[in-house]
Amino acid sequence: MREIGCLVEAARWSHEGFAVISCTGEIYMPEDLGVKWVGGHYASMHTHGMTIDERRGPWTKGVRA
Repeated sequence: MREIGCLVEAARWSHEGFAVISCTGEIYMPEDLGVKWVGGHYASMHTHGMTIDERRGPWTKGVRA
């Protein structure tokens, strides 16, 4: 696993089929986030009640789901 930074980068990896792990240790599977699209600075997805600190990151890339 490696640190990937911000939530938009986590959305990119999730959209590619990888689990991502928040700074609080919560593991989000691609189906949990349901990423619809990812742009340069924005992404459309479900945030499932993430805290502000959790959204800020850092995030870690997990294994392919």
